[in-house]
Amino acid sequence: MKTPPKDGTMILAQFKGYPAPLAAMWNGTNKEWVVAVPEVGAYNGVWEDTFFETEGYPDEEMEAWTLIVTAGQPCPYFEPEYFCKLEALLNTATKTGQAVTGGSLDNSGEIK
Repeated sequence: MKTPPKDGTMILAQFKGYPAPLAAMWNGTNKEWVVAVPEVGAYNGVWEDTFFETEGYPDEEMEAWTLIVTAGQPCPYFEPEYFCKLEALLNTATKTGQAVTGGSLDNSGEIK
């Protein structure tokens, strides 16, 4: 895996033990990846109070990463390739109104 940028660039990264990729950037002071972890809390008895908490992960816990791209831009270098294929799948489902349920992408980028 190529080394992710440690210059304050925000990336999308997969860490050991977390089920989904997270927005992350390098924290040079603490020498770790700071990530935005989505959370939800109850407000007036309803689970709809969404927010982000930050957590730190050591370098060795990163399994994969990609640069974050803007909509309509080509995918830059990333590890592994399935991040952009997953984005394309979700974009197609959103445009056509289809639900995305089950399935997974392996390292070859094939939908299973």
